[in-house]
Amino acid sequence: MLIAANIHPGSKKTDLKGDGVEKFIGPKGETVQINHPLTKAALLHLSKTWPRRHRFDEIVREARGALGQASGSNVEVREEDVRDLHGILFRMFGTGMLDFHMHEPSYCDRITNKPIASPLARWQAAHGTEISNLRHEGLRIKDPLALKLIQLLDGTRDEKQLFKDLLAYIQSPQFRVTHQQRSRVAAQLSVHLKQNLRGIAKDGLLIA
Repeated sequence: MLIAANIHPGSKKTDLKGDGVEKFIGPKGETVQINHPLTKAALLHLSKTWPRRHRFDEIVREARGALGQASGSNVEVREEDVRDLHGILFRMFGTGMLDFHMHEPSYCDRITNKPIASPLARWQAAHGTEISNLRHEGLRIKDPLALKLIQLLDGTRDEKQLFKDLLAYIQSPQFRVTHQQRSRVAAQLSVHLKQNLRGIAKDGLLIA
């Protein structure tokens, strides 16, 4: 069984040292409040690594390491704590805040040297804003730069070439913005490119 969770913590810094309550928020605004240290560390790990899928023993190992790092010493994880974590995860699955999977994903959740978006996503990005990802979810992407980037992800371009091709697009009449906006976007293109690549990978649009 593999576990993934599209969640994020409600606070900027999650307290793992004690039994203070921390809130985690799901993709539709659903929330869960947790004061169990091992579970807080496990959910924080899942939130940071979404959309990757993890085995339960891997989650326990990573959570234990996070607790040890937070406290500055080795942390003993009791069998009772592991059972509590298991039960909480199952209850979160029942509320839709957690996904259970039997297999590894059919998409690539990392940015490779020459990323490839799915052929369907590339075609859809060239013809509109409605994009289907490889998790069978519908996305709406309105950012023209992100849509152009998806079209360019055919496996023939590394990040340097993607930057050049996007810059050419920004400077072309196809990119319909004011001169001032064009200059601002071009100046921030390197940051936009990295952010969009991470977003595209997280959204399950890459096959390699």
